[in-house]
Amino acid sequence: MSYYIRKISRAKWPEDVSEAEVKDVRADAITGCLRTTSDELSLWKVDKIGNPEEDVLPIITGFEKPNRCEIVYIDEQLFKDQGIELMQERGNTPLAELADTHYEALVKNYDGLGRFAKVILTSLKSDDNFAKISDRKVKSIIKHLIESGRISAEQLNDTMQEKLGYVKVGDS
Repeated sequence: MSYYIRKISRAKWPEDVSEAEVKDVRADAITGCLRTTSDELSLWKVDKIGNPEEDVLPIITGFEKPNRCEIVYIDEQLFKDQGIELMQERGNTPLAELADTHYEALVKNYDGLGRFAKVILTSLKSDDNFAKISDRKVKSIIKHLIESGRISAEQLNDTMQEKLGYVKVGDS
């Protein structure tokens, strides 16, 4: 069974999702967590739930600065159940070995956003499907990637490099 991860802001979703319906989803969750580009939502595929610190790598290496990262794991079957088409598309990440784990969910319209919101709500009903990585841990993970040689600091956003201490203000 495969899962897909999506970065969200958990505080924007209903606190108690056990009985929540799509009509209960705040506008901030729709406009913030479900922001589309060309009617598509970015996802990263993982084989299983269990290592969020590794699973978030393609997401956090694209951050502007080392902020916390909250993700939801979504069972592939939920997309099928909601009729949401997934399309593999090479992802923009400095980790070349993970670029092919990127997918786009095609949502196209208001109905598609609602079905995607339902997928997230359903996923959040299990605590195992949510993970939060603190800003301090994000910083540590990225520094480890650089120090271990998996990526170079130059592959990161200039602000991220500065925040991690790899570039001094005015040197870039």
